[in-house]
Amino acid sequence: MKVLWIPHTPQHYLGWDGCRQFRIFEHLKNEADLHVVTWIQRKSLQGARRWGSVTVERDWYGTRYDVLLAPNFHRALLRNSYPPEPALWLNQRLFQAAVRRIRSMAQPDCTVVSITHQWTGYPPFDVLHPLVLDHVDRAVPSVEDRYVRECDAIVAVSDALLSRHRGKVVPAAVISNGVNLDAYRGTDRLHAKERLGLLGHTVVSLIGLTCSADLYFVDAVRHIQQAVPNLALLVVGGGATLSAIQARARKVGLRNLIAPGHVPSNEVAPYFAASDVGLYPGDNTPWFLDAAPLKIIEYSACRVPVVSSPVRMFQSGWPNVLVVEPSAQGFAAGILQALSSPTHEPDLREFDWQRISSRFHSFLVAVRSRHEQSRQ
Repeated sequence: MKVLWIPHTPQHYLGWDGCRQFRIFEHLKNEADLHVVTWIQRKSLQGARRWGSVTVERDWYGTRYDVLLAPNFHRALLRNSYPPEPALWLNQRLFQAAVRRIRSMAQPDCTVVSITHQWTGYPPFDVLHPLVLDHVDRAVPSVEDRYVRECDAIVAVSDALLSRHRGKVVPAAVISNGVNLDAYRGTDRLHAKERLGLLGHTVVSLIGLTCSADLYFVDAVRHIQQAVPNLALLVVGGGATLSAIQARARKVGLRNLIAPGHVPSNEVAPYFAASDVGLYPGDNTPWFLDAAPLKIIEYSACRVPVVSSPVRMFQSGWPNVLVVEPSAQGFAAGILQALSSPTHEPDLREFDWQRISSRFHSFLVAVRSRHEQSRQ
């Protein structure tokens, strides 16, 4: 089966090698003919004549189509605000025209899209073959509703994410994020600490810097250091969030902040394994509540206890995950409890990326079959 796929993360983005689609493609490439659309956005007006152009390349998973888009200057102007429709008008026109040309070249049996509206505007929904939404994160309700309304089927990473749209689209399935079990289970904690120079430290970590903008977890770790002097905070990732964490650490007097920066996905397992406690410090917002965080599953594969803000997926059935209120006080108490309590490993067999990819392929085959039967 030939599948045209528009991932939620552009391939040239720093975190691509650890994202959901990358991991699915590693296995799905053996079962389907993959044609993946990604986009490149310059930060200047240089090369404006080529905006909307498509470059075709062979990649390790199949065929890649690079679409050159105009700069999203509104992201700097609006900072954290969602872009209004007029700000996306040009790139939406460029992207839709490019995807239609790609579709004509690839002749796919189905198309999988994720919500990329904040960068590309809406994709072209005028297709004759099945259109499947791979629903990864909450989005602005009106945008999310438009994608759901236009698609023939939906895959969501969590039951909570699907619940808002249950009954609106059939077929629908929950296919979560996952982990490479062999890679993550094969690393001993003591050996990982020795390899990373962390022997002698009790390590609390945030790997992949998805967190509340309040950075309350930094205050929590600083508070605990009074009782656990050898406590270190390991943060893996880069960019503006890392700079903000470092500034907060200086402000509150945090000791032993270890920040190696960005670590490639194929090298990050020892950082999970070296952790005595992992963190997922989000907010009480739909984006965090309905997520399926990769990092919690990865910590779990390394038998690491996790202290998390509320996430509906992990409220039960995950004995190593301690859900607490998203505050410095809540996380401080949770970390101390996690350090003093035995860790029980959840059953992760269904979360291996090989099984997840096979389920996704089976779902796409069923959607295509259903579509063909409806046309007869």
